[in-house]
Amino acid sequence: METQRFMIWTAIVVALTVGGFLWGWVETIEVFGLIILNVYLFVVLALVLGNRNLFFTVVKEGQVKGVVRFGRAHKCIMTFMGHRFRYLVEKTGLTYRDQDWDVINLQEHLKGLQQQPDSKLTLKDIKPQKGLFRKFMKTVFFIDFGGLYLVGLWPFYKVYTYQFKWTSLRGELPPNIEEEEIAGLKYQQARAEMSNHILVRQETYLLVLLGVEDTDLIPVDFKIVWTGKIVNPFKALFRVQEWLETSSNRLLAYLRPRFAESTWKKFHVGDNLLSHYSHLKEITGQIEKLYGWYTVGLEISSLTPPPEFAQAALVVRQAEAEKDAATHKAEAIRIIAKAESGRIATVFGAAKHVGDEGVAMKITEDLSKGANTTVIIPGAGSLLDTIKTLVKGR
Repeated sequence: METQRFMIWTAIVVALTVGGFLWGWVETIEVFGLIILNVYLFVVLALVLGNRNLFFTVVKEGQVKGVVRFGRAHKCIMTFMGHRFRYLVEKTGLTYRDQDWDVINLQEHLKGLQQQPDSKLTLKDIKPQKGLFRKFMKTVFFIDFGGLYLVGLWPFYKVYTYQFKWTSLRGELPPNIEEEEIAGLKYQQARAEMSNHILVRQETYLLVLLGVEDTDLIPVDFKIVWTGKIVNPFKALFRVQEWLETSSNRLLAYLRPRFAESTWKKFHVGDNLLSHYSHLKEITGQIEKLYGWYTVGLEISSLTPPPEFAQAALVVRQAEAEKDAATHKAEAIRIIAKAESGRIATVFGAAKHVGDEGVAMKITEDLSKGANTTVIIPGAGSLLDTIKTLVKGR
């Protein structure tokens, strides 16, 4: 790369020098300046047209766009760091086989190749080279086109568009909520829009199964988070109508009888269905093979039994709470009674030890500490003598 850059800049310097001697330095610099200006104006124009999918297109990171020629599938364009289409990695050339459009992770592919005997491959060996035009633009004008690609002569070559419908789990909106209050809340959202791209990074979609009857004929609603990624965008775009709807319909049709084979109490929120049903890989494998969608996980996000079950569970929880409260209260009474019993035993033991005169002195001391206390002493004599008399006559 450095050698190529050196050779290109050497050629430019030589051209400037020759032009300066032949036509003059001012005229040569003006010509080169106009060339640079026109190149940058061309790039800006290409970017404007690319955002409108005319002649060019802009593919963002993690996306793939399909190109049709006179309405027929032509190719796919991808921007995904560290990934390439199979035909570019294996350098077989575009043969228009479905497997040509498999998305290959370069690092994982290289790791697999290096495990082969006597393999000395590096990432540069399998990384496809950029086109000469892109190389030239980056080397001379420092312009990396990135996700800007040539589509073809419009209107004969167009970016493929389709209607995409999906539901994502964002939580549940409370009833009668105002539009301005939605910010910051999570809610379940169903969308449908015209799209000109498909995602090849991991995404999650929400699947809903309503009224699934288990072995006890109890209808239960399941919500399942489906995590996966597109591993062949050509199949998803051009080999099936609405890949997500078709894939989810097939998966749900497979899951419904599986749920009906057991009781709903067997399942819990957060369970991964792939671990519950190992044979799920049969249907997910078919979906990957036919529609290009690879399943990473299937987790239950919520399961809702009939309302009477929820009410019964609430009654049980309340009864358990009351039982716990009664147990704690009885324990507190037992502890207080034990403490009081110990206190009484201690007091009377001390009274027995010190005798009547000691008890009388203790009572006198306690009375003297009382606030706003009025003591009526019958007859004459001191308070201590009076209490001694009362204690002796107990």
